[in-house]
Amino acid sequence: MSQEHRIDRAGIHWKLLGAILPGLAAAAVAGPAAAQSSGASDLRPTTLQEVVVTARKRDEKLLEVPAPVSAISAAALELTHAVRLEDYLTQVPGVAFDQARAGQTKVSFRGINAGDGNATVVTYIDNIPLTPSGPNANSGYITPDIDASDLAQVEVDRGPQGTLYGANAIGGVLKYVTIKPDPNNFNGRVEVSGESVTHGGMGGSVRGAVNLPLITDKLALRVSAFDRKDPGYIDDPFLKLKDVNDVHVSGGRAALLWNASDVFTVNLSGMVQLTRTHGDDYVDYDPLTGRTLYGDLTHHRYLRDEWFSSRNAVYNADLQWDLKWAKLLSSTSYSTLVNGGDLDVTNAYGPLLSGLLGRPDTGFDNPLVVHANKITEELRLTSTGQNSLDWQVGAFYTRERTQYDQSANLFDIPTQAYVTDFGPMFQGYHHNRYAEYSAFGNIDYHFTPQFDVAVGGRYSKDDQKLHSFFQGAIFGPTVDFASEDHEHATTWAVNPRYKLNEDQMIYARVATGYRPGGSGLLIPQAVAAGLSPTFKPDHLTSYETGWKASLFDRRVTVDVSLYYIHWTDVQEAITLGSFTFGGNGGEAHSQGVETSLTWEPMKGLNLTANVTYNTNRLDKDDSGDPDLSQAGNRLPGTAKISGNFSADYNWDITDNTKGFVGASVFATTARPNSLILGYDPTKAGGVGPMPNFGAAPIYDPNTNALIGYTSTKLPGYTTLDLRAGVEHGPWTVSAYVKNLTDVRAYSEAAGLNNYQFANYSNQWTAVVLRPRTVGVSLARKF
Repeated sequence: MSQEHRIDRAGIHWKLLGAILPGLAAAAVAGPAAAQSSGASDLRPTTLQEVVVTARKRDEKLLEVPAPVSAISAAALELTHAVRLEDYLTQVPGVAFDQARAGQTKVSFRGINAGDGNATVVTYIDNIPLTPSGPNANSGYITPDIDASDLAQVEVDRGPQGTLYGANAIGGVLKYVTIKPDPNNFNGRVEVSGESVTHGGMGGSVRGAVNLPLITDKLALRVSAFDRKDPGYIDDPFLKLKDVNDVHVSGGRAALLWNASDVFTVNLSGMVQLTRTHGDDYVDYDPLTGRTLYGDLTHHRYLRDEWFSSRNAVYNADLQWDLKWAKLLSSTSYSTLVNGGDLDVTNAYGPLLSGLLGRPDTGFDNPLVVHANKITEELRLTSTGQNSLDWQVGAFYTRERTQYDQSANLFDIPTQAYVTDFGPMFQGYHHNRYAEYSAFGNIDYHFTPQFDVAVGGRYSKDDQKLHSFFQGAIFGPTVDFASEDHEHATTWAVNPRYKLNEDQMIYARVATGYRPGGSGLLIPQAVAAGLSPTFKPDHLTSYETGWKASLFDRRVTVDVSLYYIHWTDVQEAITLGSFTFGGNGGEAHSQGVETSLTWEPMKGLNLTANVTYNTNRLDKDDSGDPDLSQAGNRLPGTAKISGNFSADYNWDITDNTKGFVGASVFATTARPNSLILGYDPTKAGGVGPMPNFGAAPIYDPNTNALIGYTSTKLPGYTTLDLRAGVEHGPWTVSAYVKNLTDVRAYSEAAGLNNYQFANYSNQWTAVVLRPRTVGVSLARKF
């Protein structure tokens, strides 16, 4: 009785996209010559600007890095009005994201995603790692969503980066690169914008940045700040609330550059960003029909304030010595994080608990907050890159503390006051201390000017201490749990590269990564079921080859990579009743092709395209029962095919005035929604997969009898964005439309069925794509 719910009945127009891309590739061959022969000087092709990235912890030209790296420049972020992860990650191949709500986003690269749990992508700001490395920190859903107000570019390094970036970077690295102070030029930028969401509210932002050269060639200060309101679009007709999911984001950054001497430089910086909302992005729908239950863009809640708050603070000191024969960098950072909020789960628990306790109009909420602080120190010595043997050696240390607080509480719906007559329903915490010590090294030997091989390795040792305490009526007897874990891991990479000529190269890469294991608290039922309180590290090995080229007098760039990834001891969430625990689920693989193309066929016209094809599977699970085996099923969150096509054109209106227009199309096929191991008493250790992976049980609302399954696959969709504007001297005015066709699509879905208390319903919730958004902005550079 499985039925796939559909949102966009028009589907994905892949035939059209398939026609565009081959035509674009053919035009890349014929187009430049045709343009040159036209004789029109204003249509002459131009050379694409070179991009410099720091993927290998040194400045390199993007097209010379033998690895799959993408970069989105500040100019591109401004042009496309990209201010959130959801705005700019669609511009990069091989990237997927699941957004629970603003500020809570899981990012995955190349299909390396096992659902809930630790992050598989590590987030950096410059040299500063932000992602908690230890378990029990909910790190998968606390990817920092940094506003683009003071970014030089966003870099996406796909594939395992364990050698250079250590634990958790098994999928890759998302790096925010900030604008550095300039001691020789006074400059800045201010921007005011406003936007409106169809069926929703109004929002806008104010941004400003200024660069102050204090001493020529020696000292500079850069300061930036912003305040942004993202309009809401979800209504709750029962509480008579509109646009409950509007978001307020604000923050600022200060950076000081001091060239103390010709060979010694100091960079100091500090950044704070705050996010706040009073509602979630979920709509309520029936998974049998795919239709919303209470109307378009609505949900039914009993808690008036489903608040969410996030605070990221980062402080850093980078000291760099130029030793002539090498460069020595010391990077020291301290960061803090608070991320969490409250969810109304009355639909899952309220009716049952109201009956048991004899209290009508009783609601149930579930607040969860993560506090984290992290100290890091990296010491890195890098050769000049001017010899046949290039090298880099370094040491890394981090110490972090995370506190994961969660509770579940009864509240009186009319008054919204907590009900304390029956004691705590559920409350507790995980306090985790994590320390890591690493040493790494890389050598790159140039056998000839055309051929070189890079080899790298890293040894990591981590120590963990966990203290967990939970109690409550729905939890069972109080549990006070403590553990210590000590692990070590070795990661490595081999990276040959051959330059076909000055503008083309092919490369191969074999690289590894890992996520730390650890211990977790088990509820009494889990202990009785024989579940293990510990889970092992998981390890990943990636094999890939690629081709990068700059063609037709550097007017066309091409980047193609093919990869195969083998993942062992995959860390997954094990579900027992209403609780989840860390565990290992066997082996998986992911393979695919990523392509990127940029072409400037004539002056002012820039075309970009990227397409990703990915297949991934869970190859082996630990159930030992082929009837219930998840093996052969896809990992969650990643489409088989996704792609983005953009076209931007600018032209001179007068000597001092320029116009510009642009459009972007993003398309994705369907994606699996979740990967869950459930409790099965017939299995050794009580662990087995949920029946019919990729499907949700549907129950008869009268008898609670199982009547079948419905797919939790999230349907594909296509969106179209438009933009246009005029630049006059230092002034720029622009307008934009995102999701022009107002597509309804889901980025994440979850059931409200409570398996532990047999309170079954066919009500599900899903995060809906932001509806059509229209905006205008006015900016001035000085």
